[in-house]
Amino acid sequence: MLTMDLVRQQVIKKMENLQELFEMDMDEMLKIAKKFLWNEEHMQNGWFGDMDKLKFTLGIEFDERINQRLPHTKFSAAKFNKQEECIICCEDLTS
Repeated sequence: MLTMDLVRQQVIKKMENLQELFEMDMDEMLKIAKKFLWNEEHMQNGWFGDMDKLKFTLGIEFDERINQRLPHTKFSAAKFNKQEECIICCEDLTS
C-alpha cells in the first residue's frame, strides 16, 4: 500500500541522490524537480543547458540586497516544514 510517508521517503531519497549531481540543497532541488515535472532526464538537460537563467527564474539566486531587506528569505521551506504540507505540490494535507 502506498502511503504518504512512503511517498515522502521516496521523494527525499530521489532528491538526495540528485543533490550531489546538481550541487544544490533540498529546497533548490525541489524547485528544479517541479520545473521539469519530476522528469530526471529533462531536469539534467534543461538545467545544465540554461543553468544561469534558471537560477534566477526559479529564485535559487537573486540580488543579495533582497536578503538585507528581507532576512527571512534564507529560511528553508523543506527543512522547516512544521505543517502537514506536501513537499511535492505544497498542498495542505490536513484537510
